[in-house]
Amino acid sequence: MTDEGNREELAEALLGVLATPSNAGPEPIEVAATATATRRRRLIRVALVGWFLLGALWIARPAFIFSPTTGLAVAPVRDEAGLRYAMFLQASRIDEFVDEHARLPSSL
Repeated sequence: MTDEGNREELAEALLGVLATPSNAGPEPIEVAATATATRRRRLIRVALVGWFLLGALWIARPAFIFSPTTGLAVAPVRDEAGLRYAMFLQASRIDEFVDEHARLPSSL
């Protein structure tokens, strides 16, 4: 075979390859665009569900979210401890005043 014959055979083979449809799947650009669109749709769905739940909570206003101190047995104990601590601080201030001035303050 001559060099000219080889070139013709190569050109025919190349045209045959280019003419046959590829079964490799979609182009990479199409795959990336589809994946991006799918992610965007999923994000929109999650955002809509989140807004719906927040709206339902805002309308219903359940007590365990909007007033967490109601119904708890710990709250009175904590309040009483806070009052005891405040009285202790006030008593120590009065003691300091008595130590400095050797008399009780005129007003408490």
